[in-house]
Amino acid sequence: RRVSSRFFPSIGHKRNWLISSKIPVAISFTGLANLLGVVGIIGSLIFVAIELRQSQRIALAAQQQARMEVFANFMNSLTEAGISYQEIMDFNMNPDTKAAIYNGAHLGWFVFENDLLQYELGLIEEDIWQAKLNAMEVTYNRCGIRDAYESRKGMLSEGLNKLVADVPDRCAE
Repeated sequence: RRVSSRFFPSIGHKRNWLISSKIPVAISFTGLANLLGVVGIIGSLIFVAIELRQSQRIALAAQQQARMEVFANFMNSLTEAGISYQEIMDFNMNPDTKAAIYNGAHLGWFVFENDLLQYELGLIEEDIWQAKLNAMEVTYNRCGIRDAYESRKGMLSEGLNKLVADVPDRCAE
């Protein structure tokens, strides 16, 4: 004779409990696996973000180093020619310094164009960019060598020419 679970609810309950206990255990293992997977993905994303940030910082440092090498080479060429960089900065134009001053101006416009591109790509930080804009304004307003810019204007990027157009023109005064 079979015993009905209707008369002995604990027997049926125990039996259902045994069957249903397997499902929560399986769900909790699945849930745990999903949780660990999500944690792993988040950890990977954090790692990638840190690596990207580090790569960005390395790129910024490399770009600054490259810019410094350009100016170091220019200053070395001045030294070899017996011209003081200060004479260039003071705009002391004479037959000995004229070529160096013009070459420095042309070099400056090449560098400004490159700096604009690097700034647009996020490779120049804002404070350095502001210093570059100040240097560009000083170079543009060296009235005795304005023709260096004018001769290169057609070969410069539209973006740089737009920046220069916004510079106050102190030579027109």
